[in-house]
Amino acid sequence: MAGSINALDAYRKRASFEVARLKQLIEPKEIIEHRESIWETLARDPLFFDPGEVLSDEYQKLMIKRNKRLVEYNFATDTPAERYAYSTALFAHDVSNLSPHSMFVDVLKRANKPHFASLIETAQNYRVLGCFALTEIAHGSNSKALRTTATYDPTTQGFIIHSPDIEAAKCWVGNLGKVASFAILFAQLCTPDGAHHGVHQFLVPLRDTHTLKTLPGVIAGDMGVKLGMNGVSNGRGRSHF
Repeated sequence: MAGSINALDAYRKRASFEVARLKQLIEPKEIIEHRESIWETLARDPLFFDPGEVLSDEYQKLMIKRNKRLVEYNFATDTPAERYAYSTALFAHDVSNLSPHSMFVDVLKRANKPHFASLIETAQNYRVLGCFALTEIAHGSNSKALRTTATYDPTTQGFIIHSPDIEAAKCWVGNLGKVASFAILFAQLCTPDGAHHGVHQFLVPLRDTHTLKTLPGVIAGDMGVKLGMNGVSNGRGRSHF
């Protein structure tokens, strides 16, 4: 990132206007300064140097290390301006920095369930990874049309998660391909009387947290090399358990 910025300096100096003033016309000064301070920090950290051409597996392992480091840096994200500066700084540096794992953690926090506390602490420290399983092959992010079901089982007081066919398979879900041990999964809530109660979110275990082998009833795999964001293991998956 730092190298690409420096390479453009000569062209920026040719401008007939003040680049700094133009920036401040587009965005508030606090956003610009916070974003640039993030870039300066990352530019000094070898972990965030351009890795060049690397295989997807190596790239994905690098991105997990980077996301752990970002947690350690603890960049300010308390205000909307700080959150915007943070996300745009990471996006400009490498779009794969925008970890789907953070969405998983955010949903757990917003649920405000005391029994999630241990998992949240473990996930925040990247000892386990999660994913946000919304999209399906035939429905994309059209949540109303999702066909994955979660049927309440009164005998176990749990839910049976079921993908009725390939069209209902979760698809393009970040981290699902290889590394997610848990999912925030969107499904149609059903009760034993056959009634449907709309789309709800469910915390679903996917893999053994030590071996990363899929659990019984879960079929998951990686989508392969993409045109971009190869630092994220996008996956597809079906379930009946």
